Formats: sequence, C-alpha cells, structure tokens
Amino acid sequence: MSRLNVWTIAGILVLFAASGCRREDPCSDPCEAQDLSADDLSMSADMPDGSAPDPDLPQPDLGMPARTGWWPAMLNPRAHHAAAWDETRGRLVVFGGMDLSTKHGDTWEWDGSAWVRVAATGPSARIQAALAYDAGRKRVVLFGGRGDTDVLGDTWEWDGKTWQQRANEGPAPRTGSAMAYHAATGKVVLYGGESGAVRHGDTWEWDGARWTRREAGGPPGRSGHAMAYDAARQRTVVFGGQDEVGKELADTWKWDGSAWERPSMVGPSARTQAALAYDAGRKRVVLFGGGKEFRGNNDLWEWDGTIWQRRMPLGGTPWPLMGPAMAYDARRARVLMVGGMSDLAVHGDLWEWDGAASSWTRRIHAGPQTRTGHAMAYDPVGRRMILFGGREGAYLGETWAFHNGQWELVTTQGPEGRGGHAMVLDEARQRIVLMGGAGNGFFNDTWEWDGTAWKKVGLGPSYRTGHAMAWDSARRRVVLFGGEWGSMRRFGDTWEYDGLTWTQVADGGPAPRADHAMAYDAQRGRVVLYGGRVGLDTYADDTWEWDGKRWTQVGNGAPGKLFLHAMAYHPGRRQVILFGGSLNNMGASPDTWAWDGKMWTRIATTGPFPRFSSAMAYDPGRDAIVLFGGWGKNPLGDTWEFR
Repeated sequence: MSRLNVWTIAGILVLFAASGCRREDPCSDPCEAQDLSADDLSMSADMPDGSAPDPDLPQPDLGMPARTGWWPAMLNPRAHHAAAWDETRGRLVVFGGMDLSTKHGDTWEWDGSAWVRVAATGPSARIQAALAYDAGRKRVVLFGGRGDTDVLGDTWEWDGKTWQQRANEGPAPRTGSAMAYHAATGKVVLYGGESGAVRHGDTWEWDGARWTRREAGGPPGRSGHAMAYDAARQRTVVFGGQDEVGKELADTWKWDGSAWERPSMVGPSARTQAALAYDAGRKRVVLFGGGKEFRGNNDLWEWDGTIWQRRMPLGGTPWPLMGPAMAYDARRARVLMVGGMSDLAVHGDLWEWDGAASSWTRRIHAGPQTRTGHAMAYDPVGRRMILFGGREGAYLGETWAFHNGQWELVTTQGPEGRGGHAMVLDEARQRIVLMGGAGNGFFNDTWEWDGTAWKKVGLGPSYRTGHAMAWDSARRRVVLFGGEWGSMRRFGDTWEYDGLTWTQVADGGPAPRADHAMAYDAQRGRVVLYGGRVGLDTYADDTWEWDGKRWTQVGNGAPGKLFLHAMAYHPGRRQVILFGGSLNNMGASPDTWAWDGKMWTRIATTGPFPRFSSAMAYDPGRDAIVLFGGWGKNPLGDTWEFR
C-alpha cells in the first residue's frame, strides 16, 4: 500500500456512522468510545532536570487524580454537547457531546483562562442531553440524552466536585430536550425531546428532589429546540426545533411558570440545533446557529421580550454551526459559545459575544483542522510544541504552536505543503529540523525552525516520504532511516545530519521500509526503531537499536506488525512510548506500549481513540508527550498528553 493512498482517502463522512475498511484504507476496528482511565504507573511529579512543571499550565483540581497515563490536553472538538454557567463558582461547565467518531462522557470547566477536565466518571457518554444550573441549590442538573445504544432518562447533579445520580422517576427517556432554571419559581423546567419517532410536548419541573409534570398544554411536541430563561421578564423562552415529522420550526414560546404563551412575531428562520442564552447585562435572549439537514447558519439574533432583531457583528464571526452550546458569563458580561458542527467538520473553539460592542472574539482556538501525516517537535526557544503540515483534503503548509493548553496558528510561510515528512529537535543548535515528505511530488529539502521562522538550509538524502528521524544527544546528530519513493522503492539507508551536511553512515541493518517510527532512548544512548511497512502487503514487528556505528536487532513480536504508529521518549519514565498505528493493515490499534531497553510492555489500552498516522513528541514544559490528530474511523483533530 502506498503511503500516498492513505492521504488520498476521499468521500463524504456521515456523522454517527463508522467508515468501513477498504483494502487501501486501514481503518479502526468497529469499536465504541473507550472510557478514559489513568494507568497505575508511577512517575516523578518533577521535571527530568529537577525543576517544577510550568506553573502557568492548567492543573486538575477538585480532588481529581494525578495526571498519569493519557489525558486530554484540552477540550476536544465536539457537537451536541451540553453547557451551563455555574454562577457560584464562576465556571462554564460542559458535558458530553460527540466528534465524528466518539461520544464523550467527560466533564470540563472553563475558568476564564483555561479548560480543565474535572471528572472522568459520572453520567455515561451521550449526546443531546439537557443541562441547566439550579441557582437556588447551587447544582448543575443533567437529564437524558442519547447514549451508545439507548435513549436515556436519568437525572444527575454536579456540585463542582462530583456527579451524583438522583431521581429514577420522571420524564420518559428522551434526547433533544431542553432545560432552564426558572428563578421566579425556583424550579428547573424541562420541555420536549424525542423518543424514537415520538416528539414530546410535555413540561416538567425539577425541585431538587422529584420531577413533577405540569399539564399546561403549550407548544406542539418537538426536539432539538433551544431554551433560555429571560430573568427580566421572568419567562422561559423556547425557539424552533423539529416537529413529529422532522420539519424544522420557527416559532417562539414563553413559559411564565404556570402557562405557555406564543407571541405573534417574526424572527429567525426555521431551524433545529441552535444555541440560546440570556444576556443578563443587556436583558436580551441571544440565539446563534442551528439549521436544516446538517447545514447550519451563522446568523445571530436577539429577543428583547417583544421582537427578534438580527444583529450584524463587526469583524469576524463563527462558522455556520449545528449543535453548539451557549451560556452567559455573568462575571465578564459575555455570552460564551463552544463547539458545534459545520459541513461535517466538528469544532472545539470557544467564542465570546459582546452584545454592547456587537462583536465576536475567539478566546480559544481548538487547534489545527483534522489531519494525517503531519509531524511535531518541541521548540525550546518559544517553549512550545510545533506542528507542521499533514493532509486533510489538500496538503497543508501551516505551522501551529501548542502552549499552555492552547493552539495558535503561527505562520503559513515556509516549506511547501506536505505530509510524510520527519521533524526532530536539534538540541545542540536549538533548531527544529524538517526533511522530505510528499505533496505535489516528493521532497528532499531540509528546513530549520529557529523559534520564529522557517529557513531552507539545503538538500538532504534522496527524495522520500515515510522516513523517520531522531536526535542522538550523545553524538549530537540527527539520525534518519528509511522511507520510500513512490509505492515500490523503499530505502534501508541510515543518514546523519550535523547541522551542516547530511552523511550516509550505514546501508545495512533493518530491512528497507517506510512508515516506521524512531525515538532516542536517552537512558541507554540508543536510537530505537520499531515496525514499518516493508512491502506492499508486508509489515514488520522488529525492534532495532542504533549506537552510532551499527544497527542491532533486539527483539520482535510485541507490539505487533505495525505501521504509521507514533513513538517518543519520556525522560521521567525513562521509557520509549509507542502509541497506535495500523495493526497488520486490519485496523487502528488503541494500545500504548513502553520499551525499557529489554522488552516491550503494553501499559494502556485506553486513552485516545484508536488511530494511525498521528504525531507526537515530548514537551518538557508540560513534562508530557503530546499527541495530535491522525486517522481513526475518520480524520481526527484532538490533542492528548501522556505522563
């Protein structure tokens, strides 16, 4: 299989459906979302050099366990999640949702500066749950949603530390309902939702102990509607959704605590999966997005209790979105919006709407778009992780930086767009070295990143892609092995780069191959190589070490016949860590392995969704290996760290 074939995967991605395996398209096994758990390996909390971790990094609190094993480095892109503003603690609480592959059951909080994952246990993974903050009882209340196999009818409360399951009786199980806290009555109000083909039109109230159904008539049954409490007029407001035959609605309704009323008004177009929040500072209900048939809008509307008015923001605006979530940040007088889906791309950006200034501001960039075949290395000058290139529809020439839990697009200037290149930090010269790859042709150019910009410094070994590089700190050399040119010619040569010239130092050792991985074992002073693709249908499971003079095979078997896996050395663990890859071209591996110089040990089977063609590198500032993207059931754009 040619590496280029992996990057030319095309077709329409359908949300909630897994892609099938094809001969030229290694895909993940048909598995569901995996629960996250910290593995039980111990490690020092200090940095390898004895210094403390970066104090600016967001840290887990609220009694969460130490971050060992895999951990999401930031809120992963998602849609159809739920959000509420915790007034007492001043946090935006986000639960659940789904990317293109996985339903989530995690809880995140935004404190105004960073995302922190605060709970890995609680309600099961789900989408389209209802969430509201009960200000009287200082609890976030969650109801229902759709899990992996069933529509749910459970009630949970979050007190800022733990989730607790509450009532077993109440509304029928449903998804796509909506909730808001009605301050005048001190009750959480739930309306609508669907169970199979049934669209509910019932109204319920939660008092903290039990659900009570209110026989009040009101809006026709619907799901996917938006709901918020208008405190100035003491009304719960509902807009849009889908009726019992799946038709999008454009009606507005108000609940005063005892009866529903439909004002006569013209407003936003018919839509479902919009987001609604109340701007308490300006006494307006704000609506964004939603749409029809998976195609969203990016128009913004405000309701003053009498009329809807469309606002025309100054400057940039979010993408047209389906299924984002919104809540009002009372401390900063901003409406917050996170996530959503546009044209089958899932986002994780955090936006703020300043109604007084009529402008949107993107506070957090979720990061690079989904991609495969990219590469990463740590930049000690900027103290950040650098990602370059990859492919998602086209070959990309962007340079991104990850620092303090946030991604930033640094530049689009530098190497031509490509994938399958190799990147590594030259620690002696404080430069990131990039060589080769494939884009609109094959490359053999060498580039260096000095912390600010890319500079082309010359040519390297012959044109190739799918090669691997590592920095030999003892010998102060970049070591390169293998790769391929086209689908038939694979290389088995070894090269070293001293910052000035490339020199071929061996033409023996591992069999010619591509899509293998290498990392430098600093504890033992060896470059470690594992696996790869040695033929069109032949994959390797051998382990080799380079001591600067010769290659020595030191094992085979575990972790299996892998290619397009990722490897990096973790100084704190004193181990080479391997994750993922395509296992014998039969599916993406979910396993994490560690090499101690004698044997491979599988140390985790949970963490990131199974994938291949991702990139990872060690970040000393975070004392963690950072992983981004790759291909699972679909292209991925999530960020993880391993400690």
